[in-house]
Amino acid sequence: MKVGTQKNRMLYMLFTCCKEDGLHLDDRYFKDVKSIFGWTKNRAQSILFEMCRSGLISLSHDGASVTIAPKGCERYEQFLRQLDEMILEPDVHNIPSPASMSKVLDGIGDVKDRVLLMELISAGVSIDVTRFFEISRMRGVEPLRLFECAKLEPWDIDTSSLYEALLDHTLYGPNPKKRGDVTAELVRADLDLKSGRFVQARETYDRLISRRDPNRSVIILSRIGLAHIERLSGNVDVGIDMINSLIDDMNNNAQNTYLNMVLGIFLMQSGRGDEGASKIKGASKIFKRMGYSALQAHCNTLLGYHYFNVNKVKDAEYYFSKALSECSEAKCLYLRYYIMVNMADVFILKNELEKANAILKDAIDYFEGIGDLYGLSGTYFNMALYHLAAGNREKALEDMASSISMAYPLPGPYLRKRWKEVFAERAKGYGIDVSTERFLH
Repeated sequence: MKVGTQKNRMLYMLFTCCKEDGLHLDDRYFKDVKSIFGWTKNRAQSILFEMCRSGLISLSHDGASVTIAPKGCERYEQFLRQLDEMILEPDVHNIPSPASMSKVLDGIGDVKDRVLLMELISAGVSIDVTRFFEISRMRGVEPLRLFECAKLEPWDIDTSSLYEALLDHTLYGPNPKKRGDVTAELVRADLDLKSGRFVQARETYDRLISRRDPNRSVIILSRIGLAHIERLSGNVDVGIDMINSLIDDMNNNAQNTYLNMVLGIFLMQSGRGDEGASKIKGASKIFKRMGYSALQAHCNTLLGYHYFNVNKVKDAEYYFSKALSECSEAKCLYLRYYIMVNMADVFILKNELEKANAILKDAIDYFEGIGDLYGLSGTYFNMALYHLAAGNREKALEDMASSISMAYPLPGPYLRKRWKEVFAERAKGYGIDVSTERFLH
């Protein structure tokens, strides 16, 4: 089904975004156009000039702003009538009943997402509209893109393709509609890793390492990914050796610091928590000096995990709060959800159950929306702890079972064992007997 022409869809975007004084054509606008239509800035400007010559729009003398001409308003109204007549079928697009394109678009708040949906359907994609709604409502892709860009910052890698790659992954999971460049492939492998798809992740990492035109940063990050697979498969010591070998060959300070942060994670899961925390504290100080606020927030989140695991709740709360502040500075909403899930357990221990419940419900919606099974499993674990505190044994057991099975083989042997121990300890503290539950042993 073709949803009008690309020019009509471009006009829809311009008309909807225009204010009384017009629309300023800044870099952000052209970036949005590229992510939706695939056009370069020069191509987009050429289309705008053509629309101007056709009398659909008016451009300022410097070409920096646009207004819709009367002829453009008429064309826009015609296009809206076409949208009323286009019917989406339930079996193709996973909607409850046949619906007009205009009705579907009315359910999407963000203009860019409306145009993107029209582009995907026009390209012949049998898109899951219900899933698209969830993503659009929660704005999951953009926070994830910002976090992935922040993680890649020390590695001097082009991240311009990430929005499209992340959207593709979020909509289609392990069966992407198209392959991206090496950066997009690297992030796709990381997301497969976080979804427990180790085979697919390993295949991508191996392919990136063996490319004919190797990028050193991509190779190192791929080797880090392979080390994470070992860690999450229970071979933590093998992973530690792999990270140490990368550190030995590294002379770039920012990248060395990143590797030491990763090494700290591995050490924490090998019973060497204090040593791991020391590595991460050192990395946090250097990231702060270098201005990598998102990575600094990541370090402090990891320290919060560590202190929570050794029952130093006040220290954990201190580092989680610090990380939240840094997330605000870095505009890192994605990492903030991970932090808040852990802060929810702080509230559980303080018996502030309503606050904890609201946070966890919000996090479940977010992680489901972007298909992040790692985040979702951790959220269900803390939701199980919430239900224990609320005295709801059956619901606690149900969520606990979900947390250790929904993303298998994630969260990995170490965390799975730790979660079972914590759950049993909390249940005992609340006077709830879970000793007969075989899946906890």
